[in-house]
Amino acid sequence: MTKRLSFTKYEKKIFPPFRQKISQAESIEDVKKIYDHASLSFLSDIFAGQIEIESEDLMLQPEGGGAFRISERLNSSEKFKEIWENSDLPQMVDRLSETAINRLKHLEKNQKKTEAKIRK
Repeated sequence: MTKRLSFTKYEKKIFPPFRQKISQAESIEDVKKIYDHASLSFLSDIFAGQIEIESEDLMLQPEGGGAFRISERLNSSEKFKEIWENSDLPQMVDRLSETAINRLKHLEKNQKKTEAKIRK
């Protein structure tokens, strides 16, 4: 049986302020910036000293399959693959991404309502 790694302490550190900032975001660009900052910080903490994390390594993907996209550079790293496959990291990244996407959807829906009211 393989040892399963847990990154709960990192999640508890980053998620409460992330959720608060996301809920206060007023534009789609705000959401993307908050997500980029949080995901960069989250992965940098986890892979400190092992892998250099760049802002393009984890991208929000509101359209299409999946909530996020991992860069080819990161996917080709053996250390990343090992941790990704043997930990709770995928679930945490998914929660982070889904939270951001839900806020994006909310903002887009309300933006359409606002535009419709202005046109009348």
